[in-house]
Amino acid sequence: MIIENMVRIFKYKPGVGKDELVLEDPNPALSPDEVRYHFATTMPACAALVSATVDAPVMEGNNRIIYNLRNSLGTKG
Repeated sequence: MIIENMVRIFKYKPGVGKDELVLEDPNPALSPDEVRYHFATTMPACAALVSATVDAPVMEGNNRIIYNLRNSLGTKG
């Protein structure tokens, strides 16, 4: 049996017409919400993540967990 470490990937689309950013996990010890805040405060392109939400994780392949970071500002309903 082979045991592989799970890799967390965070994806964020900053706005309409902009490319999706694929962000590597800065520290596996951080919660997904702490990672969101980390990117919001350290990357100017991700500043809107301060008020964003983290979607439920989605498995991709055998060892990747994808978290979509969704900006909640400017949405209705």
